[in-house]
Amino acid sequence: MHNFSIFRDSFFWLASIFFYYKLFKGLVFYLAHRAVSFRSFGSLHKKYTPQELTGVLELGLVATSHVLFCIFLILILNLNIEKLGLFEFQPHHLLYGCLLGIGEMSLSSLFCLAAIKVMQKTAPHKGPQNNNQWQTVARGGWIKHHIQSFELLPIFASLIILFLQVGSEELIFRGIITNSLLENGYGHLLSISFSIVVFVGMQAFHMPGLRSAIFPMIGALVMGITHSLLYYFVPVLPPLIIAHVVFFLMTVI
Repeated sequence: MHNFSIFRDSFFWLASIFFYYKLFKGLVFYLAHRAVSFRSFGSLHKKYTPQELTGVLELGLVATSHVLFCIFLILILNLNIEKLGLFEFQPHHLLYGCLLGIGEMSLSSLFCLAAIKVMQKTAPHKGPQNNNQWQTVARGGWIKHHIQSFELLPIFASLIILFLQVGSEELIFRGIITNSLLENGYGHLLSISFSIVVFVGMQAFHMPGLRSAIFPMIGALVMGITHSLLYYFVPVLPPLIIAHVVFFLMTVI
């Protein structure tokens, strides 16, 4: 019976993550692409390309839906939101989060550089040939949408979208998934490991290829392990959200 419960809960989360992050986001991207062709965007087409407008619209819609997805999960799972540590902010969390984000980005950059060297050694003629080309590859897919938002929108609007997006990810992968599995009798190691695996795997969705996906997946692995362990010992989300924001800002700016 316990093995069946593990299978059931694992299937629920894998299906939920795949449905939202792969299928639903894909639908949002399609609808945003169609919406940009409407006449209401005519004046903006004179200043921005359809690709730029589509990327920013996609990002705004996804950030909003991400928050709604969090609310939906909390309601259907009947979780106590206060126990998730979302509202436990203290002033010193800002400093901790900034330092943590900088450290995670530094470590991720080191691992990404190692991955580039390995790919250059194993397949020297099948990928980018210099650092500029690798940087272009690494900033493709959904990452490009965030870059475009900072180029096209006021800084405060871009930051709000970024906070909603990464804050929702921290709430889902560190708070909701882990606490839900623990309440269903999973051990801490299994709960943490599962949340890390799905967090890393999700990064590959809507990326143009393996080479571009490997970079956010490496960053997610570093962040997933670090944040999951910190949340295990101190179940507080604000410093982790701040670290995630800092990490992302160093990626897109």
